[in-house]
Amino acid sequence: MIGRLGHNVQLNGLGHMVRIEGCALGAERGEAMLNFHGNNFGQASLLPVKRRSRSGGRLVPVRPLLDFVQEAAGHDVSVLKIDVEGAEPAALGPLLAAGGWLPDVMLVETDHAADWDSDLLGMIEGLGFRAAMQAEQNTLFVR
Repeated sequence: MIGRLGHNVQLNGLGHMVRIEGCALGAERGEAMLNFHGNNFGQASLLPVKRRSRSGGRLVPVRPLLDFVQEAAGHDVSVLKIDVEGAEPAALGPLLAAGGWLPDVMLVETDHAADWDSDLLGMIEGLGFRAAMQAEQNTLFVR
């Protein structure tokens, strides 16, 4: 998936604006098993994948989203798109709880919200975001 993303970045002439990090997002730094889901690598997850759907995995570095937000603080408009196959609370929760920089707009995959172990949507709304649109299992939040 990193290769595909890099190819699309180059095709669209965005190499000077986009930096690809070869890691998964999580609550803390470390390593975790990235579980593959069938032949759809876009559905890979740090969360367990049902045994009949799992097609292997790979140990990957994990970094918190907070490691990356400092660079975004200087931009006039910032957009965060997060789709981590159900692990949104672990990836996004620490950023929301930190009380520091927040993006202007967030596109969050909310398809797995019923399975989350925390009220991430309540946290988002409590920080002044409102759901502006829902489409294809994602919600667009705007401050």
